[in-house]
Order: sequence, then C-alpha cells, then structure tokens
Amino acid sequence: MAKRPKLNEKVEMKTYILEVGSERRKKKVTVPGNWKITYGHACPGSTHNPGPMCVRFYEGNKDNLRAVFEDVVSFRDSTIKIEEQVIRRKMEVFRRDTPSGTKAVEAEMRVKQWRNPDDPQSDEEEDREYLAKLPAHSETED
Repeated sequence: MAKRPKLNEKVEMKTYILEVGSERRKKKVTVPGNWKITYGHACPGSTHNPGPMCVRFYEGNKDNLRAVFEDVVSFRDSTIKIEEQVIRRKMEVFRRDTPSGTKAVEAEMRVKQWRNPDDPQSDEEEDREYLAKLPAHSETED
C-alpha cells in the first residue's frame, strides 16, 4: 500500500484533461501528484470483447484503484499547453450609393488564429475583434 502523507504534509495535486465519448466531452480530473494513471481497455486480456478504452487512477500502486473513466478518447496532463488553428470566415454586404444607383459590395474576411481549446473566447468577443479588423468604408463612392 502507498505511504499516506502526514496530516500537515502538503501533497502536490495534478490535473488531467480527459476527452470522453464520440462527442469528445472534456472533463478535468485533479488527483494527488503521486497517484498512478493507466490507459487501456476496460477488460484487458479479453480477446472477444476488450471493452472501451479507460483511464484508471490508483493511489500508490495497482492494489488501490480509486477511479475509472471509460470511453476515453484521449487524455493529457493539464500543464501541457496546446493550441489549435481556427479559421473564422465572415461575409459582409455593404450598400454603396453611386451615380448609377445603389450597388451591393460583398466583403469576405478570413482570419487564421491559434487558440487554446481549453479556454475559448466567446463568439461575441471574436465578432467584435473581426469587425474592428474590417476596413472603413464610406456611404458614397466618388
């Protein structure tokens, strides 16, 4: 059995991010840093139906299983920072008055950015950033 910390002894905690199910729902699991973690089939050794992939948390050694999360697609230590490239596309239609009448002018903007998927910005904030990047336009054309 693993040695338990003394009452006043501080134990460093570690957080893992798990992606679960076909929807890849994210879960954060925080455990003491000295716990062991394994990843494998729910029924290891079974040749007929090994079951879904699981993450298991053990306190100290494999004799002291503390938690099992099944249908885990991926997992990582939360101190590993990742970013994913996101391409946002916006289309705007502006009306301009010309001597021959009103014309519709279409403007398209594509913005590539790297974003931390664990801390996404709200769409409203991204829309404000997008609109600020659009070139100024006048209502009349010379």
